[in-house]
Amino acid sequence: MELKERQSRLARALAERAQPPELELLPGGRLSAREALEVYRLGYVARLSDALAETFAACLRLLGRERFYAACADYIAAHRSESYNLSDYGERFGELLDARERGCGELARFEWEFKRLFHLAAPRPAPPESLAAAGPSASFSFITASGLLRHEHRVYRFWSRKCERLEPGPERVALVKRGLEIVAYELGEPEFALLESLRGGATIAEALVSVPGLDEPTVARAFGFLGESSIIKEVL
Repeated sequence: MELKERQSRLARALAERAQPPELELLPGGRLSAREALEVYRLGYVARLSDALAETFAACLRLLGRERFYAACADYIAAHRSESYNLSDYGERFGELLDARERGCGELARFEWEFKRLFHLAAPRPAPPESLAAAGPSASFSFITASGLLRHEHRVYRFWSRKCERLEPGPERVALVKRGLEIVAYELGEPEFALLESLRGGATIAEALVSVPGLDEPTVARAFGFLGESSIIKEVL
């Protein structure tokens, strides 16, 4: 039996809490094969649960330990770990949490995006003078280590402990990696929509006419954000 097939059968045995006869386990000590597999399975679930708790710490705070770890067990039963790195585990955890607590799935997706951006390479933004020289026909490429997030609940404010409960939104947040840190910016809807349009490839002139509700202060705030946040990679 090839190693890959043996690994696949072991993964199935862990998920199904059963020992296929063809797995040919050789337990140590006085344990039976089934007992040895159960010890390994419990350790497997515990390590993956701890990895989820580390990534989704705010979800743990929202749900409490009992409900959170029950959700972990359900997720682990449905989703195998596909990577040697435990921090890669949990990309779809938010889908399961959507049904557990209002807004919890959104919170999980925010935490996953924050972790993803944190592990990207430090960006090299465009120099300030190139932004200052951009005319109406200019467009922008945004740094990879950034995200524009729409929420129906105030997940960033709960995550950052600015509020004790997960409250209804809406909420608009930009995440930007600056050096070794992720910086979050809370934005209003008009400037957020303007940034979305620019990120989608619109020129400055196109974005200004396509987004409703823009006024001079809003445009000033949006372009001030572009300079302050270092989110622009290149002026095109």
